[in-house]
Amino acid sequence: MTEEHDNSEQRKSYSDTSFDFILLPVLECDEFSFEKRQGVTVSDSGIYQHEQVHNLYNDHHSWLYAWLCKKVGCSHNASDIAQNTFLRLLTTSSLPQIKEPRGFLTTTANRLIIDESRRKYVEQQYLENYYYYHGEQAVAPSSEDIALITEKLTAVVRLLESLPENCRSAFLMNKFEGKQYAEIAAELGVSKSMVQQYMIKVKLAYYDLTYSDE
Repeated sequence: MTEEHDNSEQRKSYSDTSFDFILLPVLECDEFSFEKRQGVTVSDSGIYQHEQVHNLYNDHHSWLYAWLCKKVGCSHNASDIAQNTFLRLLTTSSLPQIKEPRGFLTTTANRLIIDESRRKYVEQQYLENYYYYHGEQAVAPSSEDIALITEKLTAVVRLLESLPENCRSAFLMNKFEGKQYAEIAAELGVSKSMVQQYMIKVKLAYYDLTYSDE
């Protein structure tokens, strides 16, 4: 068997995965259970969304995989991101009307790439700070602990990034620089009461993040 043939078979194995294979782990996980999330059986809208994603997969999966191969330069990563793109669509509460399917898919895939880069950065920062405070000889945290803490920290980072700039700046100056509301107000050029509103908005957003699944 030639090397060219091997590469061809490898590309086929990554890009021609059936939609049912992609769907299986989603249907088996609790997060995708309509009964658990809605207290009802699978709704008509859920069936329609499944059909939407199924059609997107059949029409554009191979194209998306090829696009990702060029973007990330690795067939393995491209395969994972392509699969996760469709999983993201399946587990989204509702899909918008999609006028430009390939543009929609590349946007979703790019967000996944950004999310993964953010997660890796947060994990690296956590480990560096862990050993800084506990010493280089400290017992390493378990992979489960690292994954759990990284997930929580990443969610907080994502929350902060979603806030308006002044709101985010006020929170960071207060919590990490120890500045009082009056100091923050002067630096941002707003009133002290506005800074208070910023802080309330952050607390409400964090509350929603913490208790949204309950």
